[in-house]
Amino acid sequence: MTNRSKNWLIGAGIGAIIGIIGVLWFAPLTGRRLRAAIRQHYADALEQARQAGEQRRAELEAELERAQGRLSR
Repeated sequence: MTNRSKNWLIGAGIGAIIGIIGVLWFAPLTGRRLRAAIRQHYADALEQARQAGEQRRAELEAELERAQGRLSR
């Protein structure tokens, strides 16, 4: 894993934690609504992580193809 990827994952994790704490701290919601909001934020974070993973995979596959092309010359 590259340094850039590690930094992104660390930043995303810290951002998710801060977001969760903010929701819990400032949300004037009932327990049921708060749990629903937390589930939604969790689902959103998972979707963002999935999209970032797909993007990174595409970048790595393109890089691999370029490297294989250089080796075959």
